[in-house]
Amino acid sequence: MAGLFDGSLEDAERRIDRWEMSLEQRAANARLLAERLHDLQVTAEVADGAVKATVDTAGRLVALKLGDAVKAWSPEKIAAGVLAATGRASVLATAEIARIRAEVTDGR
Repeated sequence: MAGLFDGSLEDAERRIDRWEMSLEQRAANARLLAERLHDLQVTAEVADGAVKATVDTAGRLVALKLGDAVKAWSPEKIAAGVLAATGRASVLATAEIARIRAEVTDGR
């Protein structure tokens, strides 16, 4: 690989220009990615929608909805449903983040 100061001054200037454009593109990609992920939330459900969990990009539970069906469930079954729905939502969020990142960076 050529060093920054190998070759002519014009070659060095072209390398610096490419480097600068690359940095500018990476910064623009980072800004776009942050914008796209800022308010991202993903919801998953279990037991035909009896438990719905919504997570943010960090996988934190930000909303939980329990349907009427859970009134007949034991506390252990409700807890298992919450954990299952939250886990599914976290997996879906991770996949969505990866999809958005690939879209923003053209797969790089």
